[in-house]
Order: sequence, then C-alpha cells, then structure tokens
Amino acid sequence: QEKKQEGLYLFKSHEKISLREFKKAISSSAKKHHGLVYFKMESCILHAACSTLQKAQELVNKAKLSGWKKSGIITFGRRIVCEIASTEKIEMPIANKGKILANDYFLKILVRESNRKLERTGEKIRRLKRAI
Repeated sequence: QEKKQEGLYLFKSHEKISLREFKKAISSSAKKHHGLVYFKMESCILHAACSTLQKAQELVNKAKLSGWKKSGIITFGRRIVCEIASTEKIEMPIANKGKILANDYFLKILVRESNRKLERTGEKIRRLKRAI
C-alpha cells in the first residue's frame, strides 16, 4: 500500500487568483522542487457535531438541497458528526524536473476553471448558511 505523503504545499490560496499570480507561483515552485509538482484545487469539507441523529439528518437534508452532493452522517459511539463535502476539485501534474508542463493557453483555462469552481463552492456555502 502506498503511503500518503504528508502535506507538502509549495503555494496555496483560499481566494481566486490571476493567471499572472499562478504562473509566478508555479515557476517559483518548479525551480524549488525538481520532482513532479501537482496542481490541486480541493473540495470544501465541513464537519459539524450534532446533538441528535434527527438534527444531523436535518442538516444533511439542508446541505443536499443546497448543492452539497457528498453529505452524510458519521457516528463515533455517542458522537454524531455530519460530513458535508463539495464536489468541486481539480488535480493534475503541472511541472516536472523544474519545467512547467503546460502552455499559457492551458494555464489560463486551468485558472479560469479553478476560480469558477471556487465561486460555485462559495455560493453553496451561502445557500447552506441561509438554509440553516
């Protein structure tokens, strides 16, 4: 079984970024890290402890109606936790051996799609807040 590597982040942001910022970050990262460098836009995950199974089910229902497709209930003995997960994500190799693997046209599309998915996640968060 392949052991999961501990989080090694060469650059991260929780805000939308421009193509210029992205190119600067990956150029810098590719120079520092000569192995394979991945671009990851990760899904938002929210964990919420609930006092009863009924309240947990209500939260999951509201989450699903707000667009959070991967939502469920996890129990740990008496502890009841809702896991509410978004589906917006992108992951792909972006640099290797100090060299960027994609041209500017591709990078522009990657930034645009990542920013669009981030906006969509933000809208899901706002819908869930209103539902709660």
